[in-house]
Amino acid sequence: MNLVQWNAAEVFIAFSEAIKPGLASDVSRYRVDGRSLPAGSSASCRMRTCALVVVRLPTAPSRAPESVTVIGLQDLASNPFAPGTETQPVSLGAGQR
Repeated sequence: MNLVQWNAAEVFIAFSEAIKPGLASDVSRYRVDGRSLPAGSSASCRMRTCALVVVRLPTAPSRAPESVTVIGLQDLASNPFAPGTETQPVSLGAGQR
């Protein structure tokens, strides 16, 4: 899992393989800086395979996130992320907030 872009109120997350769409679009499975997403947030697949997910927040945070955590996601073969959660530090490219 890699955070590939953060833009205002959107966080783009890339996975190395396809993720089950029903799990990928469940906002309760994501944390930003260790916190649950606020009410009004959404998560959706940006590719048919759900290998790229965009998480939309209702308002833009005042600063870029430091970490993104996913909980209980599975690939299409039902293989879970071990041990069920994964946290990655945010490493944004040049020109990104």
